[in-house]
Amino acid sequence: MGIIDFIRNHKLLGKLSDKDIENLIENLQVERYKAGDVIIKQGENSDRFFIVKEGLCGVVVEVDEKNEKVAGYMKKSGDFFGEIGLIYRIPRTASVVALEDSELLVIKYSDFEKIVLANEDIKKELLEAAQKRIGETEKILEKYNKTIFDALYRFGI
Repeated sequence: MGIIDFIRNHKLLGKLSDKDIENLIENLQVERYKAGDVIIKQGENSDRFFIVKEGLCGVVVEVDEKNEKVAGYMKKSGDFFGEIGLIYRIPRTASVVALEDSELLVIKYSDFEKIVLANEDIKKELLEAAQKRIGETEKILEKYNKTIFDALYRFGI
């Protein structure tokens, strides 16, 4: 499936107007990662939004040096990540690794803000997704008596 069709059929981005989809396509990047490649690292500056076009990625929250991989879940075609840092303007709350060869659509923050977040329906859905993910991560981290803030503190944030 081509990028235009992928975006038009996407559960989130498909809500954009045709003009916004055109603007988005002109400005997004397609990045390919090999299995094992680190896509984003926890603690890094949040500057891009990712949508998995093809492949499988794993999300990992690092809490301390003894227990690096305490929380994980998968991202497959159509799934997105990176919204928490962009919405709340905080560093990355987790790392993401390609579990198999993957192709991602990448939207830089300025385009994410002016095209994606400008759509109130999408903005609402992203805020809900971010809150849900933060809650899910907090539940997992509770097993280790840690919070997302503890995980970020590990990186000097």
